[in-house]
Formats: sequence, C-alpha cells, structure tokens
Amino acid sequence: MADETPDIPPDNPEERVLILAPRGRNAPLIAGVLQRTGFVTAVCLDVERLCEEMLQPAGAVVLAEEALNAAGLDLLLAAIGRQAPWSEIPLLVLTGGGRTTRSSFHLAKVLNPRGNVTLMERPVRILTLTTAIRAALRARRRQYELRDLLAREQAARTQAEAANKAKDHFLATLSHELRTPLNPVLMTVTSMAHDRRLPDEFREDIDVLKRNVELEARLIDDLLDLTRIARGKLELHHEAIDMHMLLRHAIEACCESDIRRKKLRLVADMHADRHHVWGDSARLTQVFWNLIKNAVKFTPEGGSITLRTEDGPDGDLLLSVTDSGIGIEPDAAERIFDAFEQGNRGITRRYGGLGLGLAICKALVELHGGTISVQSEGRNKGATFAVRLSTTAERISRASKYIPEVDHHAGEFRILVVEDHETTAEVMMRLLSSLGYKVTLARDVQSAKTCVDSLPIDLVISDLGLPDGSGLDVIRHLRIRHAIPAIAVSGYGMEDDVRDARAAGFNEHMVKPIDFMKLQGMIKRVLDGRRPRQRGDGVPSAVE
Repeated sequence: MADETPDIPPDNPEERVLILAPRGRNAPLIAGVLQRTGFVTAVCLDVERLCEEMLQPAGAVVLAEEALNAAGLDLLLAAIGRQAPWSEIPLLVLTGGGRTTRSSFHLAKVLNPRGNVTLMERPVRILTLTTAIRAALRARRRQYELRDLLAREQAARTQAEAANKAKDHFLATLSHELRTPLNPVLMTVTSMAHDRRLPDEFREDIDVLKRNVELEARLIDDLLDLTRIARGKLELHHEAIDMHMLLRHAIEACCESDIRRKKLRLVADMHADRHHVWGDSARLTQVFWNLIKNAVKFTPEGGSITLRTEDGPDGDLLLSVTDSGIGIEPDAAERIFDAFEQGNRGITRRYGGLGLGLAICKALVELHGGTISVQSEGRNKGATFAVRLSTTAERISRASKYIPEVDHHAGEFRILVVEDHETTAEVMMRLLSSLGYKVTLARDVQSAKTCVDSLPIDLVISDLGLPDGSGLDVIRHLRIRHAIPAIAVSGYGMEDDVRDARAAGFNEHMVKPIDFMKLQGMIKRVLDGRRPRQRGDGVPSAVE
C-alpha cells in the first residue's frame, strides 16, 4: 500500500485525523491502519475530548455513529459552532454495521447544515477510508490557505490603516509647521494693505507679498483636501447658491490684481436664467477659484479669459472658463484631472504648482453631482473647462463677502492672546492693539488659566499647540469656571481638529495663516452684543 501514502508533512498538527470510536478496539485499529499509511492520528476517548481537540489544529474527524447520543450530539454541534468563520472541519461518520439507520439519517439532517459531513457505511474498506480522508485533508488544506489569506489581508489592512494614520499625522504636522511661519507674515501684510497711511508706491509690493503667502497657504490646503477626498472625509454644507454672485466673488478674491498686472481681457458672459444650485458655497468657490486662477496663470500677457453661463437642455446650469493660453496637448487632456499632473515637466518648471488643483476641482464637482470636462485644440490654442451642475429654486444665498465695520467700542474690551510662537504673538498683539483692544499675552496653558482667573478677560484667542498642553485645556478651564467666548487658531486644519475645537467649546476656529481682516470680523461677531467684563464678572468667589 505504498502508493496510498498521503502527501502530508510528518507530525503536522494541522493534518491530524481525530478518531472517536468507543466500542471495543475500533479506535486503535483505525488509528493503526492510518498511521501505517502515513497519516497523523489522535484517538479521543469520548465526545468531550473530541470537542476539545477540534478547537486545536486538526485536519479531519473519523467518528463512529454510536458515539453520538443526544447529549454528545449537542456537544459536537456546539464545538462546530465555535469554529473560526473560515473553518469547516470535515467529519467522516461511520454508520451502523452494514446499513443506514434512522439514526444515520437524523445525524445527516442535523450535521449537514452545520458542517462538512460524509456518511460512510460499515464495513469500510481501507482503500475507501484512506481515499476519503485524503480528500477531506485536501479540502481542509484549502481552508487553511483561506485562513492564511485572510490573516495576510487583515495584517495588510491593519498596516494600511496604521500607514494612513501616520500619513494623516504627518500631513497635519507638516501643515502646522508650514502654516505657523506664514501666519505673522499674512497678518502683517493684510493689515498694511488696509492701512490708509501706506504710501501708494508700496501697495503693489504689499499686494505681491500677500498674494504669494496666500498661494503657499492654498498649496497646503490642496494637499489636505486631496487626502480628505480620498478618504471620503470631506464634508459639504449645502445651501442655495447664486452662481453668478459666486463667480464674481471668485474673480474679486483671487485674480483681479493678476489680471491687471498681465493686462488680460476678462469677459463675463453670464446669461443663464437658472443660475442657482444646491451646494457648498466655499467648495464651489474653490472650484472656480482654481479654474480662473489656472486660466490667468497659463494665459500670456494681453490674452483673454471668458466666463460664460448658459441654461442646459435638461434644466442644468452650464458654466465654462475659456482662455487664450498655452492650450493642452491631446494626450495630456486625458489625464489633466489626475493628481500631480500638469501635462509635462516643462510646464511644471515654468509655471510651478503641485498639479492638485484640477484633481480637487473634479472631485468637488462630482461630490455635487455634476461633471467637469476640458476641450483644447492643442498647443497655444487655449482651453475651455466646462462644469455642469443641477439647478435649484432661487433663494437668497448666504455666500457673501464680509466687510468688517470699525468697532468704536474696541477699547472697552480686553483680549487674551494665548500663543507661544514669539513672532506671531508680537504681530497679533500689535495689530489687535492698533484696533483699540486691550491685549494680554499668555504663552502657555498655565499662564492662560491664571490670566482668566485674575483679569477681566472678554475674549480668548488661543493657539491649539502650546508647550505645556493644548488650547483645548484652556477652553475646558474656561467652560468650567467662566462664561468667556473663545476663538481657536491653529496650523492644524483637518476636520477632526476643527470638530474637536468646536466640541471642546470654542466659538470659532480659524486655520493659520490668519487673514487679519477675517479675524477682525470674527472678533466683532463673537463680541457683538456683549458688555465688557468688570473685575470679578463670572469669577467664582473661591478665586476672588
């Protein structure tokens, strides 16, 4: 019977054949035959022992029908139910001598839905038994292969999740480290640009500085947005939007100075009758900011840009941005919306950028249920980017540009600035003081707590990353002991960071670098209607 030897490793516990045959010497005889044929066996004295062994590595079970009374069958069914999801250990049940009894049919009816069961009528020839066991072990090996595959898949998933978390942490930290030094620069130049005392000959230089700092901040945002979109974590806040108004704001926000500098001719051909859509105003502004900025960037001096809106045939709104710029090669047009794609390296070297803007535009438009496409007749023949969006009933949009008013009562309020970055702290204190506010500085959590407990603070503006803790520790202290509003400022701008700040109790959250005019408007909103605090307002008597 040498040709009957199974192809199994010696003493492999996963190939063990468990045997339960309680009458006489049936179990030792079966084990002896199988061992001589090359199988690894383990004899079980009762059902309890068999069930214990089934929870250990094993390949198949040879089981005599008479071993299973009602209690034994319940134990076996329970052991089968405790197997791993991938496991279905083969059961070879030896029926009563020479015939299939009612008990055999009952076993088949009960066990078949729960496991891999084969009934074998006795007497069983050795060749038949060994052949059945070899087939059972082959099936069991496939189960173990599935187990190993699932384990590798789970390990890969765990590794990928860990890598994603590490990447999120890296991007958040990178964003913070890049934004922090930009913060005092943008606050300073924004304030200077709105200072009537600034000589006219310096205004263009200040505009250049402001534009380039904002561009750096936009590149950082693009990296984070791409990550949010890829993970499905980008949240949209829908409202009815007048797209004509949004396009005008997009032009004013990003391109007017560039258009003048390059002597471009801008045509706004907005003739759509249905021009309201249901969407996220900030994100759609981002789409058209990118498209218009691209048109300005790739259009040579003296060229033209046309913004057009039309009523679509199905009630949709068609919006397009057409330029007379460098155009797009046919092969590049197919991949122009891919991340990090700019057509060719020459374009990247000449015009800069990361190649993320159009990929983000496509993702944002599709999140709004729309489509975006590009057409170009080739090099130096311009390009047209077309966006199609569904329209909605006309309503007044909340998308409007906030222009802060002068607060004549600023001198009545004291603001606590919690900031450990020396340059940022100095600039923020100087600018807030120039508006008339009384300003106190704290450089860490403990100092901030001492200030709010001992001074009449009306507003706290706190960085989130502090040397002895977090701005979240500051706001928790405020919410327990004081009714003082607070604004969080941070270089960490992921959704989780904003959500955590709001949940902790901050009234507003602003991501660095800070546009000081926007911060001024935010301060006015938070303080609007509040009276200045006097010494002891909202301070527990124990502190007094």
